[in-house]
Amino acid sequence: VLGPNIPIYVTLSGKSTDRAVLSWLPPRNDDLKNKKYEVLYNFDNDNEFNIRQTEQTEEVIEIPEGNSILKAAVGVVPEQVEGPDAKQVLTVYSSFKYLDLRELKEPDVSDFLQTYFSLTLGNS
Repeated sequence: VLGPNIPIYVTLSGKSTDRAVLSWLPPRNDDLKNKKYEVLYNFDNDNEFNIRQTEQTEEVIEIPEGNSILKAAVGVVPEQVEGPDAKQVLTVYSSFKYLDLRELKEPDVSDFLQTYFSLTLGNS
């Protein structure tokens, strides 16, 4: 394997006020079969991280109420080698991505509803 075995093009985006999506592409220099990824994230720079494993190339993160910042990174889970020569291989993570949760707002549907009802009621 040439170079670090880390996911590329990692993005973190808010889909609504209650969830965000961390997405990435697999490492360029690795076999894509049976790949497991480990997602690390926390809120408001808390000292404890939440950790999840997935075989997908995106992870939906539920956002608890009252948080301001989401920080997340992803790494490839190394394959475990068995036997007397086995050495521990650490997971290498992407750089952290940050999302300001205060900027996420529920979509304003009032204009849509007003237009819908005026068209519906106006045509009857």
